[in-house]
Amino acid sequence: MGNIVMSIVWLLLLIFVAWPVAFFLGSLWVFLQPFMVCLKLEDVYKSLLTIIDLPTTFTEKMMKGDGC
Repeated sequence: MGNIVMSIVWLLLLIFVAWPVAFFLGSLWVFLQPFMVCLKLEDVYKSLLTIIDLPTTFTEKMMKGDGC
């Protein structure tokens, strides 16, 4: 098992940073979805998906106890 202190830090970051950001940008992503093809916003689409996936990244690091 990894470092318990770092796991707690990742948990706090997950709750207070990753989830709120992902929820907000996820709703923005759903709203912009129909316009992505029409307006050629592929780069924005990929960037939003990367940021929306932050909770997964934070959870993986929390489970490993990785440092920042």
